[in-house]
Amino acid sequence: MSGTKLRVSILLAGLCVIAIVWYLLGSLDISPGIINGDPAAVAMEKHSVASLTKKADNIIIGQVDNSEDFGNGSLTYFVEVNRDIKGKIDNKTLEVFSLTPLEVNNTYFLFLESNEHEYTQHTQYTVLNHSFLNPIANGKITKGPFRDKQTKFLEDEVKSAPGIAHFREQRKVLDKADSLEALVKLSDYVVRLKPTEIIEENQNIRLCVVTFLETYKGDERILNRRNVILPKSVELNQEYLLFFQTDDDSQTENPTLLLTTRNGSIVAKGDTKHWEDAILYLNNL
Repeated sequence: MSGTKLRVSILLAGLCVIAIVWYLLGSLDISPGIINGDPAAVAMEKHSVASLTKKADNIIIGQVDNSEDFGNGSLTYFVEVNRDIKGKIDNKTLEVFSLTPLEVNNTYFLFLESNEHEYTQHTQYTVLNHSFLNPIANGKITKGPFRDKQTKFLEDEVKSAPGIAHFREQRKVLDKADSLEALVKLSDYVVRLKPTEIIEENQNIRLCVVTFLETYKGDERILNRRNVILPKSVELNQEYLLFFQTDDDSQTENPTLLLTTRNGSIVAKGDTKHWEDAILYLNNL
């Protein structure tokens, strides 16, 4: 074999070894820099802990009890909290959404974002970084960037991170207005409408094609909207009174509509007493 061919063969063999090493490292789902003690990679891991801790509204260790279909093929997981590390949690079983599947009966170290919605009666949680699920077995993280780290060590890192005391400002959701008059004052739009078609739905809401029948409060921009998010309880071709707020500025052609309150912002025509009282009041505005 000539010297040139020998050098090429050695080079190709070396590339194959490198490719195999990278493949194996990839299958382990761990950074090779961390394995080699690369300071930059180790610093990145610490930055990830610090960054996730700051961004998370809640950090917990919990076990997945079960799951249910949320709609459109998505799953909601019910996670029993074993230990809460950041944030206040009133309910020890959380409803958690994750794009990456969680395994029922497995325990996870989860960085969560929490959200309040007018369309749900309780707080909903989303895994903050879907690749950082951090399953736990025998006191260690078994997968992801924190693989093989003792759970207690990761918890200590989180608790010592500056972001442990940081909480983002969230939009407040009003549960109920004190009166019909107060509800109208709080609302940017009050309308009578009829849903005629369901475009999409999940366990909480229905995106519906609607026909606006009357506007009691608000400008005509609302008439530009053909599709409106409504509670799951609405039925097609039935009339409803809706009380909406919007966060959009006055120049937005199609304002974003949110229920004014979690309870009381939708009145069905079939609810005769509340319907008649509301219509009487609105007709006298």
